[in-house]
Amino acid sequence: MQTKDTSLTEQELRKSVSDILKKGNFPVMYILKDKVAVECDDVIEWGQWMSAIPNNKRVGMTEMNQYKVSTVFLGTPHGFSKSMRALFFETMVFDDGKDIYCKRSSTWDKAEAQHKKAIGFVLDKISKESE
Repeated sequence: MQTKDTSLTEQELRKSVSDILKKGNFPVMYILKDKVAVECDDVIEWGQWMSAIPNNKRVGMTEMNQYKVSTVFLGTPHGFSKSMRALFFETMVFDDGKDIYCKRSSTWDKAEAQHKKAIGFVLDKISKESE
C-alpha cells in the first residue's frame, strides 16, 4: 500500500496561512520599517522578524531599583486611540515582576514619549517611597 505525501511546501504553507489571515480569522500582522508599522501578510517573515535578535522591536528598557520600564512594538494592533489610530506599541512598568502600569501608543515617536512618561511615573514612586 502506497501512502501519499500530503505535506505542504513552504510556498504552499505561506499561501494557506495568508488565505486564513485574509478571511479575518486572525489579527493582521505588522513589522517595523524605519520605525513605521507596515502590514506583513507573510506569517513566516513576520515570525522571523518578531523573533529576530538583536531585538528590533524594543523602543526602550529602563531599570530603576526594583522597577523596569519596557516599551515594545507588539506586531499586531491592540486596540485604537481616540483618533482611531491602531495601537502598535506598549509601555509597561513592572515592580519586582508585577505589572503596575500599561499604556499603548500608535507610533514609534509616541512610544518613546510614553516611555519617558513612564520613567517619570517610576521616579515619582521612588521619591514617595523614600519620604
